[in-house]
Amino acid sequence: LGALRGTNNFTTSRNVILAGGGTLHADSGLNVANYLGVVSGNGGLRIINDPAGGGRVALTNLGNNYIGGTFINSGALAVGDDLVLGAPGPGNGITFSSPGSTLITTAGLTSPRDITFNGGAVDHAGNVSTFSGNKTGGGGVTIVNSGPSGTGRIEFRGSNTFSGGMRIAPGATLDIISDLNMGLIGPENGLIIDGDGTLRTA
Repeated sequence: LGALRGTNNFTTSRNVILAGGGTLHADSGLNVANYLGVVSGNGGLRIINDPAGGGRVALTNLGNNYIGGTFINSGALAVGDDLVLGAPGPGNGITFSSPGSTLITTAGLTSPRDITFNGGAVDHAGNVSTFSGNKTGGGGVTIVNSGPSGTGRIEFRGSNTFSGGMRIAPGATLDIISDLNMGLIGPENGLIIDGDGTLRTA
């Protein structure tokens, strides 16, 4: 798979074509790689960053139509609309590949995509976002909020079957309407609420 790596803050309006998959990489440090053009093609899109350094890739084009799904292998992917995550439908979900994977919602969004959690975090960044697709996987997930404490929330819907439990970090809010929204039930699948983290039952 080919990779495009930005070593400083980087913005491009060029269209990107994935020919059997591809990788976008924001290097270490507080670097942001902004992709304004259309991302198309097949094989899925992989995101690699330095999670310790705070780098992130931002997708912004509502016309993105790549197929094969989005894989956050490490670091952060920032999105403000579900449409930037490529074509809809089966096989085009979101995979959190490791505990260092983070999805940041830079605006409120609604996503019906299936999600696989192998660890990782969802950052609502002060916004209200809803994820209604099936959620599977074995690594659990943490809800965080990089926006002002107590603002916004993540809404999980669906009968989800991921394992590994959930954690709500200080200042973050998770909104559910059923216990099944939080994945499998069992000794290893509990809920940890840190500090002023909030579980909201709608």
